[in-house]
Amino acid sequence: MSRQDSIIHLPVPGDALSAQADSLSVQAVPDTLAPAPDKAEAPVEILPMDEAFPGSSLELSSTEPAVFPHITATWADTPVNSGLALACIFVFLLNIRNFLDILPSIARCFTRWKENLNIDASVQLSRDRNIVAALLVIPYFMIADRFGAFSPSFIGNVPHWAGCLPTVAAGCIYILLRHVLAILFKPRRSREDAYMSMHRASYNWFIILCIATFTTVALMSLFGLGRDTVRTAFLVETGVIYFLFLLSKMQISLSFCNPFTTFLYLCTLEILPAGLLVAATLRG
Repeated sequence: MSRQDSIIHLPVPGDALSAQADSLSVQAVPDTLAPAPDKAEAPVEILPMDEAFPGSSLELSSTEPAVFPHITATWADTPVNSGLALACIFVFLLNIRNFLDILPSIARCFTRWKENLNIDASVQLSRDRNIVAALLVIPYFMIADRFGAFSPSFIGNVPHWAGCLPTVAAGCIYILLRHVLAILFKPRRSREDAYMSMHRASYNWFIILCIATFTTVALMSLFGLGRDTVRTAFLVETGVIYFLFLLSKMQISLSFCNPFTTFLYLCTLEILPAGLLVAATLRG
């Protein structure tokens, strides 16, 4: 065998690819989405209702509909409640100076019953005391409504959009009732200044009540305690401070009235209105 015959000629890759490309034939793929040019579209026929559903029934899917979680509206979601709360905070901040001026004297009323008379003897202190007590009326009954501490039966018939307005209105009626009874059942032999100081002592103790209850409710809510627990603490604290107020008022009355007149006064102007308020709450 010669040397030339032993040489094997290998095909070049480029030549092989070009040879295979020449041997392949490209076939066009018909467009199935395009409508056939020689085939006309059939018109859509709309049938009457009785012919469209001959069995008089419409079969729907048996898949259960999606159930969305029920979202319960909170007390603050009511526009009246949130708007009134913001308004009370804004007005109180405008009068924070009056609150700071009266605070030391109010603190002394907790231990000395004569401090109630000293506040009324000062024109500036009595004016600041009256302003602060008036500003705290609405917030106190708003908190009572928030935790269900005061819920008479007639509130259940009030629409939801009214929010805390029925509770605030009932509290204002209670305060007005006490004021009217104080005018009608004034002891004849009592001194005018001493009697009015005894009557306005409720303003001082109401400020003490608001400071105590607001602080307790804020702390208990901060630590995540339940609504019923906060409500119980609110009622117990209100009852204790009201009892201390009655003792202080009895001491003021005994300073210029006899014990029997003092007893009649407390029963008529304090115990009776408070009993009506508790009865309205329990019936609710």
